[in-house]
Amino acid sequence: LTAEQKRLMAQLKKDLQVVIKSNAPITIANEAAARTKFMQISCGVIYDGNHNEHPIDSEPRLREAEAVVESTQRKIVIFIPLTSVLNLVYKRLSKNWNCTILNGPVPAKERAVRIKRFEHEEDLKIMLADPGTTAHGINEFALVADTVLWYAPVDKNEQYLQGNARVNRPGQRYPMTFVQLVSNPLEREIYRRL
Repeated sequence: LTAEQKRLMAQLKKDLQVVIKSNAPITIANEAAARTKFMQISCGVIYDGNHNEHPIDSEPRLREAEAVVESTQRKIVIFIPLTSVLNLVYKRLSKNWNCTILNGPVPAKERAVRIKRFEHEEDLKIMLADPGTTAHGINEFALVADTVLWYAPVDKNEQYLQGNARVNRPGQRYPMTFVQLVSNPLEREIYRRL
């Protein structure tokens, strides 16, 4: 974590302690909101109350993602559950590698085109994907990608398992690598539960 991320997390923890000390009920909704805010801080883009994006310094996480990509021999699928973070990572990685995005805003017909390109274009190394969009019905990664990088964890076990299954399929001929980026105990606990 950067100094800015640590400062924002400390402030969020302080705000939560105020809520707890006031004996206000902690609901599932506000627990989920707090967890989501921690994940946004960890990944490098936070939203304000009007859903405006605010990038924050997340250089170590971006460098680690670059190191994972550099270490791969074949293609890589990077799962990122937050659209603004997916766009941030795309902007960074596309400076050095040919990348494509597969997420909700991409129309179904265009998704098929991008999957085919990923499957057949040798220089297209990285597929940045929203795990909710790609969890089912996509089998083409099996023969071209051997690495899955989870840039951040997801809350749904099914999305996590199905995301990994995009490369761990019958016909996979290469050793597979699954990487989880972790910068704090909350992320570690979410991955443990997954």
